[in-house]
Amino acid sequence: MSHPEQRGMIQHFIQMAYAYAWANHRLLRVCGELDHGEFVATRTIFIPSIKATLNHLVTVDWFYVDALERALAGRPLGA
Repeated sequence: MSHPEQRGMIQHFIQMAYAYAWANHRLLRVCGELDHGEFVATRTIFIPSIKATLNHLVTVDWFYVDALERALAGRPLGA
């Protein structure tokens, strides 16, 4: 990949990170306004509650952070 292409990809990932942080901020602000019952209530969506949805999001975040850290350290994924 050439230098300009690398800069474009870096900028793209930075923009994605900012958008993700913005979305998380909005989501957590709204979730903070829920009472406990609303937070754990069963929903008719793919993931059965808002609590479980947030747990899913943080678990996926950990997976991606681990993959990035392993790649940067030159360690194989899944080892």
